[in-house]
Amino acid sequence: MLDNSLMAKLSDFGLATLCDEEDPFMTIEAKGSRVYMAPEYSMGKAINIVKADVYSFGVVLLEIVSGTEIVSETVSEEYTPTQEVEFLLDKVSGSDRINPLSFFFL
Repeated sequence: MLDNSLMAKLSDFGLATLCDEEDPFMTIEAKGSRVYMAPEYSMGKAINIVKADVYSFGVVLLEIVSGTEIVSETVSEEYTPTQEVEFLLDKVSGSDRINPLSFFFL
């Protein structure tokens, strides 16, 4: 998905393409923005890469629908990735917090 300036707003996180079809579970060093990582990935556990991409995409969709960037709101070493997402869910709970324009862009 691109904005008016042709800047990417949504794209494939790409980890699923690195996945071995016969063994979709792998352990790799965690890299990237902590908040977008599946909790298992950020803890260095073996994860299903496809499911990790789905988790990351879900966080991005939550940001779009809420109109809130989770990274700027909650980045802190004291928060786990799951707590950061829960913080955003609490913040946007209720229909008055949903950005109605976000559905236009989906």
